[in-house]
Amino acid sequence: HIGKIEIVDPDYYWSVESQLHARIFAKTLDAGEHENFVARSRENFSRLAADVGKFEDGFIFGTGPSLGEAPKFDFSNSFKIVCNSIVKNRSLLEHIRPQLIVFSDPVFHLSPCRYAARFREELLEVADAFNLYVMTQEELVPLILAHLPELAPRLIGMPIKNSGHNLPNPDKFYVKGSTNIMTALMLPIVSAFSENIYIVGADGRSKDERYFWKHQAQTQFNDLMSSAFVTHPSFFRDRIYAEYYVEHCRRLDELIAYGETLGKRYFSLTESRIPALARRPAEKKGLDGNLKIQAEK
Repeated sequence: HIGKIEIVDPDYYWSVESQLHARIFAKTLDAGEHENFVARSRENFSRLAADVGKFEDGFIFGTGPSLGEAPKFDFSNSFKIVCNSIVKNRSLLEHIRPQLIVFSDPVFHLSPCRYAARFREELLEVADAFNLYVMTQEELVPLILAHLPELAPRLIGMPIKNSGHNLPNPDKFYVKGSTNIMTALMLPIVSAFSENIYIVGADGRSKDERYFWKHQAQTQFNDLMSSAFVTHPSFFRDRIYAEYYVEHCRRLDELIAYGETLGKRYFSLTESRIPALARRPAEKKGLDGNLKIQAEK
């Protein structure tokens, strides 16, 4: 019965215990129940596609320090995706007016720790206040809806496949698996709805960094970070952050190259150390006549 055994020891190895909390409920479902969740997600995705339509310009917003530059720009008449703890920054959300928020981290979003609990509280509030669609990975949906049934009409669980890249639509409803929210969900989704894609707040990682990378303070629950470290020690203890970053850069470069074969264009609106973005800086004025610095309007 080894296949029915799960490890709950938080001191075991890497992300085993933290992943368990987020995914074990989905493992208890039979095939029919699983397919029902997928069908509901596909239906919500179809509704998102109908509501959003197609845009020339699409924007994705990371949580790096350069996200602070976002209020300088006008994002109207575009498709916008925010992620993770940006839910904390209401004034920024008012300015961006996104249509979609994405998340999927087992520690910071689906965990029993206080940080994740606060995130979920804020998520419910902003989803309602801004009429947002909410997207995560398919296998996380059953647990989320068990606790947050209010999200049912707008929650999309995107199926993950370890196959080729895909820009999802209701007929080809999946993305390729990845370990970062930008490459797993944000970039494939924005590319499916937009022709010119602009990345904001993806600063990358400095050589002397000891964590994943730096985040903008206004988009993190910094006073609750210790709760994540205490609840899931092995998640942080066993991770080699430099190797994670190298792999993230590789996957981002690969995904952008795939999009460009389909005629998509990618630009970094803010400065970035990530090679694929550093090679694609955006002009701060004009941007094909659609984006202007607000102060000059």
